[in-house]
Amino acid sequence: MIQHCLTALILLPLTSSAPLAAPSHEAESVSFPELMTSEDGPAINGWFEAYYDDFSGGFTIGRNRIEVGGEHNDVSYLISVGYEDASSTFGLRDAYATAAWGSTDWTFGQFRAPTTSGHLINEANQFFLDRTGFGGGGLRQTGLMGSGSFDSFSWAVALMDDEGDPLDLNDDDEDLHARISFDVLGSSSMSEGSYDTLGSTNLSVAAAIDQGGSGDTTYIEATMSNGPLWAHAELIDTEDTSPITIAATYAISTQYEIGVRSEDIDSSEDPALSLAINRYISGHDCKCTLQYDDFDDAGGKTNTRISLGFLVSF
Repeated sequence: MIQHCLTALILLPLTSSAPLAAPSHEAESVSFPELMTSEDGPAINGWFEAYYDDFSGGFTIGRNRIEVGGEHNDVSYLISVGYEDASSTFGLRDAYATAAWGSTDWTFGQFRAPTTSGHLINEANQFFLDRTGFGGGGLRQTGLMGSGSFDSFSWAVALMDDEGDPLDLNDDDEDLHARISFDVLGSSSMSEGSYDTLGSTNLSVAAAIDQGGSGDTTYIEATMSNGPLWAHAELIDTEDTSPITIAATYAISTQYEIGVRSEDIDSSEDPALSLAINRYISGHDCKCTLQYDDFDDAGGKTNTRISLGFLVSF
C-alpha cells in the first residue's frame, strides 16, 4: 500500500496537465544592496583618508576602515579591517559580538579596551589627524567585557590579553581594564571638537585603570563643550611618569573649526604641540584637515611637520 502511494506521488507532476502554482509562502529574492542595508544587517560602512605630510615627504593612505556589522538573534556583531600603507597589507582590527544579559552588555572577541575617550573614539570622528597614544592609541586586544549604564553613569570592565610578544608562547599575562564615566551636564559625545555639540552645554568626567602584565596605569579626564567651544584634559599616572594632554577647539562657523593640543609625556622632551583647522564639507563624514605639529624625537631634536588629510566616510 505504501509503495502504491509513493508511486502515485512521483507520477503526479508528470500526469497533471495543469502547471503547478508557486507556493504562496515562497520568499522573494533580495538584491545584494538590500541585503547590505537591511535593518538587522549585515551593513557595510567605513572611511578613507588621502594623507600628505612634509616630514615624510610623500602621499600615503591615512585613516581608513571597512566595517561589516549587524544583528542576529539579538546578538550584534562587528568585523573591521584596515590598510597599513607602510607594509601594503590589510589587517584585522575589530572582530567581536555583543549580547545583553539582564542589564549588562557582554562583549567578546577583539576590541578596544575601555580606557580613555581619545582611545575609544573612532578615527573618522577625531578632530586632529592622530591620537595622543595614551590609553592604548586605538590598539585592539582580545578578551571579554561587561558594560552598562544607569542614569548619567556608564561603566565597563574588561579582562583582556596584554598583547605582549606574540612569538613568546609563555606570555599568558592578562590585563584588567575598567572605566566609569559621569555626565555632569548634558551628554558625552563620541567625537572630538564642538561640531556635534553646537548649541548645547555638556560636561563629562571619567576615570579608568589598567592593571596587568603591561603595568598599572590610572587615567582621569574631563571634557566640556559650550556652544562653539570644546575643551578636553587628560591626566595619566603610570608607574614611572605622569603624562598630561590638554586640547581645545573653537567652531568659527558650521564649516570651519580650529584647535590646539599640547601633549606632555613627562620626560626631558618639550611638550608636543599641534595646531589644526578642519573644513567640514559634511560634518565628520567628509572633511579636510590641515595640521601643524612641533615635537621632539627620541634624541631630543625638535622637528616640525605640516600634514593635510581629506577624509570621506561611507
